[in-house]
Amino acid sequence: MPTDTRQQLHTIWTYRRWLALFVIVVTVLTYVLAKRQTPTYKADALVQVVSASEAGGQILPADAQQSLVNTYLRIAQTDPVYRLGAASMTPKTNDLTFSEHVSLSPESGSAVFDATGSATVAAQAAAYSNAYANAFSQYVEQLQNRQRQSTVARIQQQINATAAQAGQPNSLQATQIEDQVKALESKLSETVAAPSDAARVIGTAAVPTSPSSPRPKLNAALALIGSLVLGIAAILIYAALSDRYRDADEAASDLDVPLLGEIPRAGLQEQPSIESFRRLRTAIEFEFSRAQGVGGAHARNGEVHADAGYASEARTLLVTAAERGAGKSYTTAGLSRALAAGGVRVVAVDGDLRKPTLHDQLGTRSAPGLGEALSERIEQIERFAQAVAVPRGSRGGELDVIAAGRPMSDATEQLSSSTMDALVADLRRDYRYVVFDSSPVLPVVDAVVLARHCDGVVVVVDAKRTRRRDARRAVATLRATGAPILGFVYNRTQAQIASYGYGDVPAAPIERGPSEVLR
Repeated sequence: MPTDTRQQLHTIWTYRRWLALFVIVVTVLTYVLAKRQTPTYKADALVQVVSASEAGGQILPADAQQSLVNTYLRIAQTDPVYRLGAASMTPKTNDLTFSEHVSLSPESGSAVFDATGSATVAAQAAAYSNAYANAFSQYVEQLQNRQRQSTVARIQQQINATAAQAGQPNSLQATQIEDQVKALESKLSETVAAPSDAARVIGTAAVPTSPSSPRPKLNAALALIGSLVLGIAAILIYAALSDRYRDADEAASDLDVPLLGEIPRAGLQEQPSIESFRRLRTAIEFEFSRAQGVGGAHARNGEVHADAGYASEARTLLVTAAERGAGKSYTTAGLSRALAAGGVRVVAVDGDLRKPTLHDQLGTRSAPGLGEALSERIEQIERFAQAVAVPRGSRGGELDVIAAGRPMSDATEQLSSSTMDALVADLRRDYRYVVFDSSPVLPVVDAVVLARHCDGVVVVVDAKRTRRRDARRAVATLRATGAPILGFVYNRTQAQIASYGYGDVPAAPIERGPSEVLR
């Protein structure tokens, strides 16, 4: 199945509850409204129009027959026909009311017409239909008789005028006049005997046993199909216009990147957030263990690289996002705390030397830090580390933070310098995990440079901020440079984060502090 089709199906499945609710409401509402409508009955009588040529045994060409049908269709919709029909109704009605209850439609490929009568009473619908059919037939007969009488009268006048011209009975002129009179009399006889167009009622209308409208079940079925199609179209249009991921599964399918965890909209100290980062820690440890199990080498993007420097026990992580505000600093802070709570030494390094925010998330000073170490070429960075308390219940772990320090206009060059190589090597000797918070991938190239020093990259996708096309571009950029993408984190998820334990207590309402504004 094509990728676009899979994504569309997944999008529809994501909104399935809303779609089902919409379809059910529309279907039920249609059924209820149909049941409340006054029923209308329809009855049909059949009228066949036979032309004079056909009555004489000739076959009428298709275009001539279509012309005949159009002519008599217009005749049937004239006031004289409606007056004849209204006069035959019991009780009698006026022609305007009668015309509102009848209609005429030709059957395809023939000169047979359906004379339809409609009314709220079944017997009255049949009466309208039969009255209309008979009125149409009568009017056609009257019309043909008037035309015949007019033709006969004109020929008779010609006979009388010719006969009056007779002079001497034995003259040659008298003989010619007599021949003309005989010819006219012969034409008169042919006109009288010639067939004419006729409209015959070939089928009377029976009283209908069920209303033609409304039909609640049929209407509901059509409403179900229509609302389903309309709902699916609305979902796909909304998804295309919003350009946001509905849930983590949709993002995983679109990016073709493993989902490491989902982070709810909560503070770092709140239980839903703590549990989510514990799950994220477990997922990352599993990914590292799986990669290490492949011949003891480091796997990047599905390929094993034995020279990746993964032989040491330390592991370096890079947390980044497609754009600013997706929650990479928040994720770095929460993940670092969770890793330290596991009983190991962890250092969180703010590698965003342009707009750093990690110090806000962990409540530390913004300087001195990495900027000073790089500008002063200090290869031992321990003196810039600031200790941060780990969550309660941890197993003796330690968490240090190295802030970004002074802003640097040449951040890309500094992060790719030999001093940075030495700093990373120094950190790997002293800490079990080194977690870098970097600049976004799309605006600048700093994240790609930092990824060279890392054993794994975690991409943050925010449910509210990250656009699909930006997430795709960020992942494609990292893959193109060979960055070891472990997976992605879905931030600000709407999914329910279940709790489990003895005496579970519902989480307190979430209050966002100033340090979490730029998640």
